[in-house]
Amino acid sequence: MSLADLNPVPVLRDSSSPRARIPLNGTWRISAGALEQPPPFYHHTIEVPSVVDCAEPPLTGRESSYYWYARELDLLRLPEDVQLWLRLEQVQFGTSVRIDDRSVGGSSACTTSQEYRLDTFVRDGRHQLQVRVGHRSTLPPESAAGRDQEKEVFTPGIWGDVSLLVTGPAHIRDVLMLPDLAHANAQACVWVADTGLDPSACHVRVNVSNAQGDPASISTNAAFVRREDGALRYEARLPIDSPRAWSPEDPYLYVSNVSVSVAGTLADAVDVRFGMRDIRIVGSSFHLNGHPLHLRGGNIAFHRFLSDPERRRLPWTMEWVRKAFIEIPRDHHFNFFRFHLGRAYHQWYDLADEHGLLLQDEWAFWNATGSNAEIEQEFRQWIKDNGNHPSIIIWDPLNESTDDSLIHDVVPSLRGLDPTRPWEAVDFVEQHPYIYSLGMTLNHRPFGFTKALTELERSGVPVVVNEFLWWWFDASWRPTVLMQDVVERWLGRTCSTADIVRHQAYLAEELVGLFRRMRCAAIQPFVYLSNNEGPTAHWFEGPIGALKPKPVLAALKNAFAPFGLSIDYADRHGETGASVLLKVHVLNDTTHVRHGDVVPMVSSADGGEEQLDPIPVRVPPGGHALVDVRVELPMTPGPATVRCDLFDGTRQVAASSREIHVFDRSQLRRWTQEAPVVLDPGGEVPDLLRRHGWAYHPWAQSPWPDGALMYVGSFGLAHQAYREQIDSVGSRVNEGATLIVQEPEFRVVGPAEFEVVPGLVLRAERRHDVDKGGYDSYVFPEDPAHPLWRGLRPEHFRWFNGGVGGEIVSEYTVEPSLPSRPLASCGLGLHTAAVCEISFGRGRVIVSRIQVRGRLNRNAATSDPFARRYDPVAAQYLLNLLSL
Repeated sequence: MSLADLNPVPVLRDSSSPRARIPLNGTWRISAGALEQPPPFYHHTIEVPSVVDCAEPPLTGRESSYYWYARELDLLRLPEDVQLWLRLEQVQFGTSVRIDDRSVGGSSACTTSQEYRLDTFVRDGRHQLQVRVGHRSTLPPESAAGRDQEKEVFTPGIWGDVSLLVTGPAHIRDVLMLPDLAHANAQACVWVADTGLDPSACHVRVNVSNAQGDPASISTNAAFVRREDGALRYEARLPIDSPRAWSPEDPYLYVSNVSVSVAGTLADAVDVRFGMRDIRIVGSSFHLNGHPLHLRGGNIAFHRFLSDPERRRLPWTMEWVRKAFIEIPRDHHFNFFRFHLGRAYHQWYDLADEHGLLLQDEWAFWNATGSNAEIEQEFRQWIKDNGNHPSIIIWDPLNESTDDSLIHDVVPSLRGLDPTRPWEAVDFVEQHPYIYSLGMTLNHRPFGFTKALTELERSGVPVVVNEFLWWWFDASWRPTVLMQDVVERWLGRTCSTADIVRHQAYLAEELVGLFRRMRCAAIQPFVYLSNNEGPTAHWFEGPIGALKPKPVLAALKNAFAPFGLSIDYADRHGETGASVLLKVHVLNDTTHVRHGDVVPMVSSADGGEEQLDPIPVRVPPGGHALVDVRVELPMTPGPATVRCDLFDGTRQVAASSREIHVFDRSQLRRWTQEAPVVLDPGGEVPDLLRRHGWAYHPWAQSPWPDGALMYVGSFGLAHQAYREQIDSVGSRVNEGATLIVQEPEFRVVGPAEFEVVPGLVLRAERRHDVDKGGYDSYVFPEDPAHPLWRGLRPEHFRWFNGGVGGEIVSEYTVEPSLPSRPLASCGLGLHTAAVCEISFGRGRVIVSRIQVRGRLNRNAATSDPFARRYDPVAAQYLLNLLSL
């Protein structure tokens, strides 16, 4: 199909307006081609904007290193003083522009706008406009296109709007409006294309009108500042009459009209929307227009979504975008998104401006690429392209990486261009706490790309947790490649889709509640929208065009309630009738005082429910209130739920709950009358046995009963008393006795070997898991019918009372020198034996790493939430060990 088959685009200047904008979006021809040679024929059509795989008949974007787009233009006698510019908003990867087979220019920019002057090549008649795009591999080494290690498909194309601009003898390239709400003015920065004009011959004028079109400022002349970026820079400061602040609640937009005249003749004019709003860092908080700002939302990996084969033209279909980007997030209490690893199509930002959605705009640098000069040039154009959007409140140059030159040289040089916004990686560093998933339940030390939680609570700058919730499944609930070994760690070897769905929702509420109680400045689990077939998928079920939210979004709606609450209570196991004190955080992310009622209730295993009296609460703007709620656990053993609802008048606005497994205080049992021989340096085990009147034989007392079970507690293998009896212990085991070794790794600093009995050695070494693993809070019995688990259920071994994150098994590797059989497993892929059995002669050695230490004394009391305390599951498990 030849270019002659195209309908030409008429190009003329409307004499009544200084600028004519002629859209070139729509149907273009496209074909694979060579670097310098456009194809003689075009066999495909494509809608612009999009990417190459939207062509018909289909193209994949991998048939060739280069593709050529073509349109025909019909220029209707442009006067000599008229300029004609081609504007390409966004093109990837690498651009070359030709007209009538003559080269106009090119660029390696992939996400920022490009402009090419055409009138020096053509002025009237029909002409062929051709735009070549390249594969990512064809970019020059100085390109700042970026890097994404989790993106495999990079499809080229013209993915932004295309237009022709017809102006007089001067052309306005860029306008940047910088609001100063505190002083009721705005600074206009105007760049006029440097086409050889004398700066003094150009007269730049700026005025501002409100949303109704009425003047909001006096018309002001802009002064010439300097030549830069291939343009003449002019500046003006305009007082704004009684400025109306832009905010999520009131996304009010002004319009700046900028014009340039040459020799008294109006040459060009452009309207630019902007908002009067102030974003700044105050201590550890963001403040918007003088009020504390709490950011709740997620991440949109726009360019990963471009790799989704189901995506087609959805990112450019504004009805779909409005639902995905505005309506669904608003309905789920989102007020914030990070565009992850690359800018979005520019109309997404327009929607955010109009609907009050806040944004963090991240460049596509997962480690910087390109030369400093190219990076600075691209970043400058990035700010010019996007800087008028009030929705963008944070510039973000890097993801999960650092770059000294970028942070210390490039970003500081850009503050003069836009001093109104903070920069991630410079003014604060985002945190990616992939805890309770790839990592341990809670992190009390640096882990992956996050500091310890305790350090974050003490932070002097805003804490932005914009990646967490490593629980990624595609639209059909198949695990992504990054979920290998993770599912088993938290749900065991056999789990249903329903289990996976529930756990994702549970994690969302649990972790968002934690970060809100910490009053983190921004909370954004990962990932709202991305490539369904990629490593992280997204939060929608079925075809992406239908936008059916996964249940995790309903969980986030509750967790993100602007006037919400969260229970701070870590214990998972309690006793019948016990009095429990709940710390309930009532949170107010709004800018006005909120009043409400906290209504506690307790549900028991038999279906009973007790509702307590409402507790009135008042929460200041942007603050939170701590409410003490005391409840009594049910008298019926079994799973119970403690719940608090928050009411605003008669309307329930949020809820928070905790499941607590309740045990009969009088039902702690030993299953044998045999008295074990006990060596417990910590003394907790003898204390427990004495309190209940159960017989045991102290290690130091001889003679030992024949065939008695021997128990060696934490740090017992290194105890002198054990070393003195090791030969006797070995003989007894060899003759049929059972030896229990409890938490042998306790207090091991470096690699260590312990001789358990002659012929059996345990090797213990602490792992320093950097970004995955850590200690374990979930343990899975291999055979729930084994006597070791009598009176207990598998779900009881998910988070013990006390310890950081309810730690059950430590971050150590413990390996016996003889073959062993796991009785319980934990860790990623359940590759760690929490309990193992080793046959030795006619007897056996059981190595138990399940930590009962600090959890056997019912009378221990502490206000430290991470201090170990009594746990009926730990106590019963210990008695089961002693009954084997």
